[in-house]
Amino acid sequence: MFRIALRTLRFRKGGFAATFIALFFGASMVMACGGLLETGIRSDAPAERLAGAQLVITGDQTYHLAKKDPNNPEEDSESRALPERVRLDSELVGTVRGVPGVAAAIGDVSFPVNALRDGLPMSFDKQPLGHAWESAALTPFQITSGEQPKSGQVVLDPGLADRFGVKPGGVVDILVRGGTERFTVSGIAAAAHTV
Repeated sequence: MFRIALRTLRFRKGGFAATFIALFFGASMVMACGGLLETGIRSDAPAERLAGAQLVITGDQTYHLAKKDPNNPEEDSESRALPERVRLDSELVGTVRGVPGVAAAIGDVSFPVNALRDGLPMSFDKQPLGHAWESAALTPFQITSGEQPKSGQVVLDPGLADRFGVKPGGVVDILVRGGTERFTVSGIAAAAHTV
């Protein structure tokens, strides 16, 4: 039977080529869609830093280039992602807090933490970020040992506390505004949700 199919192929080369191409591209599409579906299922990244927030307001993180022809609204404008974070006006927190139905509004500013150990900068795989204690509710963080910070104090997560080798009551040196400042560790806090 296979021999007969090969013999008839001699007279139907165009149909065979068209069928082969159609099946090849059809199988490629099915594999691509399956790959996308599998990626979507496996790459479900849970919320971490802002898991406790029901709504996040942020600035537009793209720079929109001017259109070549401003008289043509149909023309697409090109945009690029900005390398730095766009900051919002701090008064926006009060404005959002005043909207009817809003239970709470918390502002958050992240800043890089440059830590010192024995007077030398510590290296990290990922740059640690600092936040005001009020924004701990956005994760939410809970104190596991020690207490909430007061002025001149910091709270560390368990991983950073281990790297520093400190417990509540210990001190850490952090580079602030170009100089070294010493802070007392008031507590250790961990995220309340499991990541």
